[in-house]
Amino acid sequence: MVYPRLRTLTRSRRRHRHCPQAAKVESQNPMKSRIVYPALRAARMIEKASWRVRRPLTVGVRAIVLNDRRHVLLVRHTYIDGWYFPGGGVEKGESLGAAVARELREEVGVHLQSAPRLFGAYTYLGEYKSDHIVLYATDNWTIQPNTNLEIAEHGFYDPQTLPPDTSPGTKRRLAEFFDKAPLSDMW
Repeated sequence: MVYPRLRTLTRSRRRHRHCPQAAKVESQNPMKSRIVYPALRAARMIEKASWRVRRPLTVGVRAIVLNDRRHVLLVRHTYIDGWYFPGGGVEKGESLGAAVARELREEVGVHLQSAPRLFGAYTYLGEYKSDHIVLYATDNWTIQPNTNLEIAEHGFYDPQTLPPDTSPGTKRRLAEFFDKAPLSDMW
């Protein structure tokens, strides 16, 4: 006959081969191990699931908008320093093309006259984010200027004489677009 305590010790040693301390706790208080450890495992699973909420996978769009002199449209936001391509996040249920058209219209009043050309897709992994940016290019548009609380100012700039605080990612994309620099998949 195997006594209950011996059965618990044998089971705990098998279950906790790699963690002798857990086996010791279980052998001393089997009820604690049956309640506390599953609760800790469940808490860990919930914590891992919450990472998806706190650090979501995001998809955004930006656009290289060219005028007839081949100057590029850049915007300066009110909430961040530097000059960037106009663009923003893709909303739930929205296509990439619809998102870029909406962002251009909302940020600077640019209305696309035809579908923009897909230029590239990029990944940005900084700031504990997993951002994916789809970059379009267009030279077929009209503008009806509007005011937007997000945009401090916007303007068309010669790619060779950009504002000094143009973002590094924007400069790299322009080098790929105009100078045929090697394409990268990182923003």
